[in-house]
Amino acid sequence: MKFSRFVITACIFMLPVLKGFAQDEGLFPLLHDRFLNYGSEFPKDIRSSRSAVLVQVEDKRTEQRSDWKKTASELHPLLRELFIDPVAYFYADDFFAGVRPLFERAYMLRNRRISNLLFLKQTVGGGGEKRYQLIVSSFNGKRSLVSQGQGAYYFEASDLPALMEQVNLDLNKTNPSIGNHLILDRPEYFDPQVYAKAQIFQSYNQNLKSGQLGVPEFKAWELPDNIPANTVNSELKNQVERENQRRIQEQNQLDTLLAQEYPFAYAWVAYDQFRKTEEKIRKKGSSFVLLCLHDSEASIKSFLNWKEKGEAKPPVSTEKVYKFYVKHLKSGRLYTGKKWDGGRTKPEALRHFIRNLKAGF
Repeated sequence: MKFSRFVITACIFMLPVLKGFAQDEGLFPLLHDRFLNYGSEFPKDIRSSRSAVLVQVEDKRTEQRSDWKKTASELHPLLRELFIDPVAYFYADDFFAGVRPLFERAYMLRNRRISNLLFLKQTVGGGGEKRYQLIVSSFNGKRSLVSQGQGAYYFEASDLPALMEQVNLDLNKTNPSIGNHLILDRPEYFDPQVYAKAQIFQSYNQNLKSGQLGVPEFKAWELPDNIPANTVNSELKNQVERENQRRIQEQNQLDTLLAQEYPFAYAWVAYDQFRKTEEKIRKKGSSFVLLCLHDSEASIKSFLNWKEKGEAKPPVSTEKVYKFYVKHLKSGRLYTGKKWDGGRTKPEALRHFIRNLKAGF
């Protein structure tokens, strides 16, 4: 692709919302509660270090997962021409599917010596119109991926070539030194894999009858002080507040459901995957913790190494669902249940899980 000299420019701090996309999920699926300081400059080592790309595709015409790899394959040669070295591509839903996938993927980024992150959101409207949003920032080496208020580049356009023309123009203004000369011809995709070093059982632990189940409580996304003032953050703030309200209502539904239908002892706990936290939970009386994944059915089955029993194997959906499973804290073993019991909402998935658990004892 040859970049033309004629590009439509936009003010970074007053970016317009392209018509027809005001009610989409915005950048929340990629950034969650991270409010960045957007400008026109890139990380200084963007052309001399490794980057990873998180892609999110929101297509209002279908509930099934869109072909994100097609978008990534269109992006990769454009980045290559700019001497940006994207050594790993992920689908954002797989990255943020749950506590453990995020933990393992962040660890992978550190091991692969990733310095920078590119977040690409493609939104497809009901009439097929498209919107592309790109964020470029440094990887902070943690599960949060980026830190509150850190510098980032942002631009959006209605097609990918126009987006990358602007990126090229802004890169040439800042002119970071070039050190990436051996860049892969094709993108390398990282699809969901079975949890690392996990013992997974497609059954129930019989000790659930006598042991207490820890249920992670919802922790609201906190709005930081001194959020950098820009249009992107204003939209993200509204999205975070809406998501907080949705999750509060969801937690109330889960609380009612557990009280009415779960047959054994349970307690709400603060949970974050770290071993010290699990030890605290055990000391307070919980031998198990209830965990949940939110991703496509196909991805969740990959994470949990799910095996269909019998000769008749039902088709695997790419629609987003919730799936509960149990972790035994002392041994680290995971118990997924005997039957697939995902649900389109979290309360529905929990109801399915409890129903199958009762039938399994």
